[in-house]
Amino acid sequence: MTERRWDRTVRDQLALGRLLPLAGAAGGAWLTESAAAAALRRTGEGVSGAGLGKVAFTAAEEGSTAADAGFPAPGTARPPGPVVLTATCGVHARGTLTEVTDALRTVLAETAREGLGLDVAAVDLRVAELLDEEPEPSPREEEPSGRDADDGEPGRDGEEAAVGRAVLAVPGVAGLARRFGPGGRAVRLGTAASGARAVRVELTASGARPLPETVAGVREAAAGVLGAGTEVAVLVTGWR
Repeated sequence: MTERRWDRTVRDQLALGRLLPLAGAAGGAWLTESAAAAALRRTGEGVSGAGLGKVAFTAAEEGSTAADAGFPAPGTARPPGPVVLTATCGVHARGTLTEVTDALRTVLAETAREGLGLDVAAVDLRVAELLDEEPEPSPREEEPSGRDADDGEPGRDGEEAAVGRAVLAVPGVAGLARRFGPGGRAVRLGTAASGARAVRVELTASGARPLPETVAGVREAAAGVLGAGTEVAVLVTGWR
């Protein structure tokens, strides 16, 4: 790998942010901080008079060690355990400032816990700016870092390609992705410590349904190709 390509890879990984574990997702399921922020920002746009700014996640308490899985937790993954969602916002208050911030805090908490499946212990919302005008929805930007895999991966065969096609048919999956790691693949096959087959799938989610349901669907689809008992890890690195 050339120095220029390596530098770009490092920048891309930093743009993704750390990986957040989905609560109760046995076998490993993670969501990048950048994807989580995109989902929360989109939801926050539905709160009148509020404009969501920076979003960050910090550990609420010391995390536990992740259980062994076919694919171990990536190095940038936070350990399992509750997190605190910290966000800044701008407010153009037609009502009281408290009404707007309370509404935004409630929406963020519900989206993070139920929509994204994150173990959020608290939402720390800070007003950073008083707006003169009602905030406009932010344009949807391309997810930072890397590339989406060719959705259909035409012309390819083998088990990895078959898993990819099965995953693309799952509601809530917007596409396969290969943003994580240099020379990454959307689907990686492996072997668990127990000797069982293992696979890791990287994808972009659409938000069409709660992320835990999408992850469950991806696991079912992958196991349908590779066989029952396959350990399926899911890495969500993009949000559309």
